[in-house]
Amino acid sequence: MLYPWQKEDWQRLNALRERLPHALLIHGQQGIGKRDLALHFAQGLLCETPRPDGQPCGTCPACHWFSQGNHPDFSVVRPEAMEATDDAQTDESGKKKAPSKVIRMEQVRALIETVGIGTHRAGLRLVVVYPLDALQHEGANALLKTLEEPPPSTVF
Repeated sequence: MLYPWQKEDWQRLNALRERLPHALLIHGQQGIGKRDLALHFAQGLLCETPRPDGQPCGTCPACHWFSQGNHPDFSVVRPEAMEATDDAQTDESGKKKAPSKVIRMEQVRALIETVGIGTHRAGLRLVVVYPLDALQHEGANALLKTLEEPPPSTVF
């Protein structure tokens, strides 16, 4: 979703398509739609028939997969507490535990393993990590190493 106050930001992001960097950092005040802008841009990059202004068409197979949350070349890393699952999970001993409010090292390891594999659609692989300040210190260091030497055709 693109909000009216994000039109200039969208134009700047869309201008980057010619020479897309391997990572983008979208920052700003809380509650202005940074996550929605990042997701919309990712969908636009994965769209098979984007509109002239770079926005996703919403009708191609890639857009359908994206809207259903199962595009093979798109990953989101966020704290478990932000996932749409049950509030409490069960650990190995059968005890209930609250979902994590941080991005754990295991999630970063899984992401690094995922981006190490080639893309499914022979195009770009997109990764959105949010909120970035929820990364544990070890996970941040591991992600930084991946950002320094990014896999081909991957945009964070």
